[in-house]
Amino acid sequence: MLLIPLAMLGYWAYQHFLPPPAIADPVYVEMRLQIREGGRDVEAALFGRASDDIDCQLRLTRARDHLRTRCPQCRLQLAECKPALAPRYLPLFDERPGNLTYFSYRPSRRGERDVRMIFWGLTVPEANHLCDQMRNLLATLYAGPSNCIRPAS
Repeated sequence: MLLIPLAMLGYWAYQHFLPPPAIADPVYVEMRLQIREGGRDVEAALFGRASDDIDCQLRLTRARDHLRTRCPQCRLQLAECKPALAPRYLPLFDERPGNLTYFSYRPSRRGERDVRMIFWGLTVPEANHLCDQMRNLLATLYAGPSNCIRPAS
């Protein structure tokens, strides 16, 4: 009976203490949603790098389940795995400033992945504030570094 808890502990340690895998040929998660908040519609796009199509589908399912249970004001517009992102979104993964504030999360554990999130329909100060809030929230859930990439001046 002791073998099962020890195996589970070993798997947890494997997922949480080993560095993230190098992803040579990523598959991208793309999710778009509309958030109705305070009489306003805010649009969000989330992009993530997965190691392969199976990893991508797993992460997409988890994200959809999370939205269904924790974001009743969110309406999913698009959720798909794709072999490539539109070229305009690739600079996000280099953390280059653009016209909008966006959230950047980089993995530091095996179970984490590279993620970027952009919001439309907010002023720059609102987007900066929302990004800072997300960064503080995710710091308690994930080990990897997160940043708010602010618009270029």
